Amino acid sequence: MSMKEYLKIFKKYPPSILDELISVCPFYKPCWRGSTIYKTIHDFARNRIAAKLLAEGYSIEIERRIEFGRIDILVGLNGKSLAIVEVKTGDVKLLQVAAYSTIMQLPALIAELKTGNVIVLSLEKSIKLLDELIKHLRDIERLKEKGVRITGSECYRCGSECENRRNRSGSLSLNTLNALNNIECVFDQLIEKLREIVKNE
Repeated sequence: MSMKEYLKIFKKYPPSILDELISVCPFYKPCWRGSTIYKTIHDFARNRIAAKLLAEGYSIEIERRIEFGRIDILVGLNGKSLAIVEVKTGDVKLLQVAAYSTIMQLPALIAELKTGNVIVLSLEKSIKLLDELIKHLRDIERLKEKGVRITGSECYRCGSECENRRNRSGSLSLNTLNALNNIECVFDQLIEKLREIVKNE
């Protein structure tokens, strides 16, 4: 696939909802009903990691605005961009990160605070993921033309007017605060991965 095809997808679907598109039902409409409570926890984690990267001598740009979204942290060294860092305190939106990696033409480091892991998403793997998404969207379009509706767990998050749509109720939890306990562990891994990137350049 080409950058032109990716940009066409990003114009139709912002990277922040790409992961919601992996539904088998062609009539699925992403409908985020989250809470801004989690933003505070995310911002704590992002800003602490950013401060630590600065202390290690890296240059950083927080909330780097790009055409189709914002990157948590753009990391550089000696005037050169090295990688993007996406801080995740909950579920990882892998396609969102792949989109940002592809737009910036840089590898992405996913700081997954929930597990304490750092995942490296190379530019090549990002492109592969987006190629798979485009193939999936083509398959779904063929199902939509046939009027096929398929029920599944995504019916709870669906915004379409459909007899299968379900409302989800529940209460918010501050269990995500536990993710902040992994900042040191994640930071050590980030530094290790950044050193590998610098070494391989």
